[in-house]
Amino acid sequence: MIMNIEELRSKPLWQMTGEEFLFLQEQGCSKQEQAAETNAVDEKFVYGYAGLAKSLKASVLLITS
Repeated sequence: MIMNIEELRSKPLWQMTGEEFLFLQEQGCSKQEQAAETNAVDEKFVYGYAGLAKSLKASVLLITS
């Protein structure tokens, strides 16, 4: 059975078969995983005014004022 995602999204949940529901759920999970991978940011912690100024590429005087 070839499943069209757009048709399944428009179909009410109570009319779906278990197979259709699981297919949609798996498609949603894979998209969320892909989005999480592409939105992964290299988190870096900075400490103090000097670290903040360096990460924002600003002077310490600007940060403290």
